[in-house]
Amino acid sequence: PAWFARRARAADDACALLAELGGYLSAGIRAALAAATEAWPEIAADGPWPVTVVHGDAHAWNCLTPTAGGPAVLLDWEAWSIEPAATDLTALIAMRFDPQLRRELEPDLLAAYHDRLVAAGVANYPRDALQADYRRAILRRLMTPVAQWKRGAGPEQWWNNLSRVAQAWEDNGTAR
Repeated sequence: PAWFARRARAADDACALLAELGGYLSAGIRAALAAATEAWPEIAADGPWPVTVVHGDAHAWNCLTPTAGGPAVLLDWEAWSIEPAATDLTALIAMRFDPQLRRELEPDLLAAYHDRLVAAGVANYPRDALQADYRRAILRRLMTPVAQWKRGAGPEQWWNNLSRVAQAWEDNGTAR
């Protein structure tokens, strides 16, 4: 289906973006895209990491939170897939948060997420494994603004996403 076709050509699309716009991109963005392109065969493949149903477009605008309390509800499941859970974390945190706010909140948000997994009975998933999955998911998430660019969306759509995710990659280290 369409997801597999997009996944197969994502690295080629990133190379095309670098070829066309590389001179206008910061060294950090170029390095992040190069890392994602190099790692793409590994991070796009079904690997040994745990997977789950992910929303695919998790962010505040796709979430209803009752004013009287209670559970939040995610809307717009058009982009759902089976992927590492950290994929949704990067859609929400790495791509949407202002970099300074992300730097402040990211460690606590990831710790809270891990604590909830453990409380829900997810065993044998150490906190450092979540961190590694999150870094891998950042590389995967770099392909979202690449795809937006490839589809012809204006820079007002893809530019902030690209710069924020690239900054998240730089801030979270370069280990895969």
